[in-house]
Amino acid sequence: QIGHSHSPFYGSFDGNSKTITHYHLSNPLMGFQGMFGVALHPAEIRDLTITDSSVAGAVFNGILAGHTTGSVDRVTVAGTMTGGYHSGGMIGLARAPGSITDCSASTIFSHSGTFNGAGGGLIGNSGVVIRRSLAASTMTGGVNYMGGLVGYMSTGMILDSMSSGSIGNAGQQRVGG
Repeated sequence: QIGHSHSPFYGSFDGNSKTITHYHLSNPLMGFQGMFGVALHPAEIRDLTITDSSVAGAVFNGILAGHTTGSVDRVTVAGTMTGGYHSGGMIGLARAPGSITDCSASTIFSHSGTFNGAGGGLIGNSGVVIRRSLAASTMTGGVNYMGGLVGYMSTGMILDSMSSGSIGNAGQQRVGG
């Protein structure tokens, strides 16, 4: 794992259009799980594909990042994601001044836990501008705030983006595509 809550990633990661296959991380009792646990501004992550992956964590989880305030451009993830509060197929928690551009997530997502928490096919909890991005996810579990693209969006915008897939057995309220 690159960066965590006590030592965040602040740098630039250029995947050079390469693919990482079979990335697996399972810490079901810990938060901030993903290839990047925590990536904070001015962090940049770009031109990367992660396939045949699986990530499991307690809170703030995503295949790419648990939490980011940096920019993420041209990143694709595919695999399985299991997480609780604020978890997403690609990113658990995305906050300003970060941005998400030309990204996609194709995941089987299982939102665990019994408390209110956001779960999304691309991002669990977003406060950033999302541009030209896609989530194709099958989602299950959760209590509230489940979305095909974003589970909960406090600020920011979604532009020219879409989701497909299904949300089954998810949420008692605030569930959408």
